[in-house]
Amino acid sequence: MKGNSSSWEANPGLDPETVWSYQAGIETGILKYLWLKISAFDHEIRDEIAVVPSTTSPGKSTHVNIGESRRQGFEAEIKTVPFYSFVFSAAASIIRAKDLETDEEIKGVPTSTVDLGLSYDDGKSFRGSLNGHSVMWNEESYYEGRYNSMIFDLHLIKSIIRHGDVNVEVFATGHNIFNGSQYWTTPFINARRWFEAGLRYRF
Repeated sequence: MKGNSSSWEANPGLDPETVWSYQAGIETGILKYLWLKISAFDHEIRDEIAVVPSTTSPGKSTHVNIGESRRQGFEAEIKTVPFYSFVFSAAASIIRAKDLETDEEIKGVPTSTVDLGLSYDDGKSFRGSLNGHSVMWNEESYYEGRYNSMIFDLHLIKSIIRHGDVNVEVFATGHNIFNGSQYWTTPFINARRWFEAGLRYRF
């Protein structure tokens, strides 16, 4: 942040982070009904940037370079071949973040994520998808976060006019359709269930 404010103090001496990133994995489509990808990663971060209380302006925060850290983990993804126009997909990751100077676990970094998806496409005029996402944050308990719910969104699209390059569609989307709670701190509570619908014209 370049400018000062009532709650923030700029740090003109801030250096950019330096990251060495290593990743290896396998991806295969030889399984009869599944596409599969598995990978491992290692990110080493130097001059890591963090938010800390200002030492010169009480009541304000500032960005500083705090040292070195490492993020390691695994990722896995699967997706099925179409079955009666349906495709199922899933992905998950496990992350571990550690301060290399203190050897302590770093808070505020997700420890795992999960994504689920079910899509439908009749190849003619109708398609839809149901997608779920969850993040398990590793945060201090006083932030009063909620991590146990998966947030699901539903998307439905129907083409009503298709002629050459012209395509008119109606769509409807339900966000957080099961009214779940997924947030890392109470000032940033996720939106409750809400819907939107409309007409889309492409040419």
